[in-house]
Amino acid sequence: LPDEITVPDLKKFCQMQISSIEEQWKNLDNSTHKNERLITLHSVYTTLIKALTGSKQEREILEDYLTQLIK
Repeated sequence: LPDEITVPDLKKFCQMQISSIEEQWKNLDNSTHKNERLITLHSVYTTLIKALTGSKQEREILEDYLTQLIK
């Protein structure tokens, strides 16, 4: 394994997580709590990808959004 994670590595990881979450949504027996958690995680991973690939202004807006999620 490399010593450092690159932006493409992080983007690939986020995309794999999004795919996994979307697969879990196909389970109609998920609890409401689990679906709420999956929605939040999907939003975070999607926002991280946008932050990695967006313009400086977009990154700043997305950074603020992610910060608000933890408050």
